[in-house]
Amino acid sequence: KVYGADKLTGSAGDGFSVSLTPEGGKFLTNMAMHINGVVMLNGKEVDVTTLEDYLGAKAHMVVVSLADKKYLHVHPSVEGGKFDLHTTFEKPGVYRGWIQFQSKGKVYTSDFVMNVAEGNADNMKGMDMKKDEHENH
Repeated sequence: KVYGADKLTGSAGDGFSVSLTPEGGKFLTNMAMHINGVVMLNGKEVDVTTLEDYLGAKAHMVVVSLADKKYLHVHPSVEGGKFDLHTTFEKPGVYRGWIQFQSKGKVYTSDFVMNVAEGNADNMKGMDMKKDEHENH
């Protein structure tokens, strides 16, 4: 299933799920993307500060382009009890993504499929982001 929607939600097992929402509502190239990540447990939001560190971070996200197999590895910051992921997509296309986090000694993985569109003046209107605002992690 390919998504290009405002929000992506994936199951991580044991009642955990993760929702990703791109700021501005679109996954676009040529700009710093801020992606809000919400972890839920049995339908209730989890304050991600309560998650254990896993390999030195609260979470890890890997995103791979299906076209050229290039990947991004992102460590989210934590803001307001949610994940704040910052990255830049260089090319439009379909990307597979995985986010991992740890709770009570167990590592959970949620996967996503994202359709990233070419960022241009028309589809960037109303988006409060700058192209060079943040470097890839």
